[in-house]
Amino acid sequence: MAQGQNPFEFGKVVTGKSFTNRKKERERLASNFLNGINSILISPRRWGKSSLVKEVANDMNRKHKDVKFCFIDLFNIRSEHEFYEKLVLEVTRATTSKLEEALLQIKQTFKLIVPKFSVEVGPTDMFSVSLDFKEAKKNTDEILNYAEKIAAKKKIRLIICMDEFQNLEFFTDHVGFQKK
Repeated sequence: MAQGQNPFEFGKVVTGKSFTNRKKERERLASNFLNGINSILISPRRWGKSSLVKEVANDMNRKHKDVKFCFIDLFNIRSEHEFYEKLVLEVTRATTSKLEEALLQIKQTFKLIVPKFSVEVGPTDMFSVSLDFKEAKKNTDEILNYAEKIAAKKKIRLIICMDEFQNLEFFTDHVGFQKK
């Protein structure tokens, strides 16, 4: 490395060789994940919370084949409805590897809601999920229980990690929503 050049990466999530130390924090967070303990990481922006979570997730994925991680970034989520759509989409992405499997999983799991599934055909076959607002509002339990149902069915531990959780404050009834 040239003299005066900074060895650290800033402004993005870093893992692997770019992630440094934090051994105690990694061990504690991994233990919390394995034991089903809800954890909240609080510190100023850009102090590496997301990098820490991703690094622990990568370690755990290598060691525990029955553990899957679902990452939900709430940065641009401004309503309860958008949250529900993002939750269904990211849980589906985290627990399926093929498009057909994703479609079947959604179809078999939801009984009261009929999600709309759209596909962008290309090298990665990206898909999205949308929910009818009125149906979603009437059947929030079905949506909120989706991750647990899938984890039980597939016999996996599904760990949901939410980034920018403070953005729930933008929801119309954010306190009521958090109680759900």
